[in-house]
Amino acid sequence: MASNKFNVALLGSVTAAAMMAAGPVLADEVNDLKEQIEALSQKVQIIETQKAQPAVIPANVVTGGDFPGSYKLPGSNTSFKVGGYVKLDAIYDIDQKGGDQSGGVTTVPDNTTVDLNTGHFQMSTRQTRVSFDSRTKSEEVGTVRAYAEFDLNDSDSATETVSNSHNLRLRQAFVSYGPWLFGQSWGTFVNLGAFAETIDFGGTVGGILIRQAMIRYTQQFGKTKLQLALENPENRTSGGGTASGERDRLPDFVARISNSGGWGHVSLAGVAEYTTAENGGPGGAAGSDDTMWTYAGSLGGKMNAWGKDNLKWQITGGNGAVRYMLENINNGAANVYDQTDDKLDTVKFYGGYLAYQHHWNSKWRSNVVLGASHHILPGQSAATAVEDAQSAHLNVIYSATSKTKLGLEYITKHVVENSNDDGLLSRLQFMVQHSF
Repeated sequence: MASNKFNVALLGSVTAAAMMAAGPVLADEVNDLKEQIEALSQKVQIIETQKAQPAVIPANVVTGGDFPGSYKLPGSNTSFKVGGYVKLDAIYDIDQKGGDQSGGVTTVPDNTTVDLNTGHFQMSTRQTRVSFDSRTKSEEVGTVRAYAEFDLNDSDSATETVSNSHNLRLRQAFVSYGPWLFGQSWGTFVNLGAFAETIDFGGTVGGILIRQAMIRYTQQFGKTKLQLALENPENRTSGGGTASGERDRLPDFVARISNSGGWGHVSLAGVAEYTTAENGGPGGAAGSDDTMWTYAGSLGGKMNAWGKDNLKWQITGGNGAVRYMLENINNGAANVYDQTDDKLDTVKFYGGYLAYQHHWNSKWRSNVVLGASHHILPGQSAATAVEDAQSAHLNVIYSATSKTKLGLEYITKHVVENSNDDGLLSRLQFMVQHSF
């Protein structure tokens, strides 16, 4: 608009000056000049109109997506992103071997003669992972998200002689929109914001680790968040006679409430399981059974200290819902069906951890993590079930770039089994990790 007014003023000024200077003799030339200026003014107006209109994107061009790091395929309303990281772990077990899974307390103790010898070294990239994230806008329910994540931390598909191959493992696969999530993700009982930073993939004793299929509803009330979920059940019951076992009759019921602010966050969670144990009769005939509600509760959070320093903590306890404690993934700790009195005997448990993170500067940070747990085992529990466990982690991590980090960690874990056998793991672990 401003340029049009300028053109009109310029036209008038030039015309007046020409008329005064040349008189009637040059009238034709002045008219020609006037027509040229008008034509120029029209061209300027056309250019300004074109600039005001949005650019037309060709249908066959890939464009940036609606969330960071994503892109849109031609003709698509879906933003898509590939993420993940590549990680190398180099591990030296100072005393007894902790196992090639580079994992948690479930691999300790390993009391074979060979593994009790000192000095074991291993390297692997089994923690490498990849994720696929897509988000599609819809008029009906808003943005619909589909997410899938995989890693290689499963059983090996080949020996270390030649290829060192690892099998692909599903971690997460869900779709979500609005307050709803459907699929497999981190369990609602898990407080991701209170996770201690360890190089050890197994993490600290006293922690919570579970991913499973679920239907979850999340509602935000200011700084408070409420989550309610129905999650996949898995009774852990041993004992019984012929055709004995457990039956999953109802989903697990899980709830979490969290509050956050500039000070950090705190979160309270609870889970209830409908646990069934059966004692089948001869030839698969109906026998006796026992059912009860088992449960667990957890309180934890993160407290910000000076600078970027922070304190993370968590305490957990329960009766029967033993699979929600990290140490009970593979170590045989389970509820027991006692055939003597046809009764389900549960595992009572409690534990927790404390983790302090200190930032030395913008590149270097360290974590000190202490954890412990205790299990009150039924009389017929497996000899290998863990009764007590403790762990300590001390690390230093260097951020070479915003996506590349290197770290060194000292780990010690001690467990006592139901048989009173115990084992001590002392480990040094070095890692290089690059995210993409």
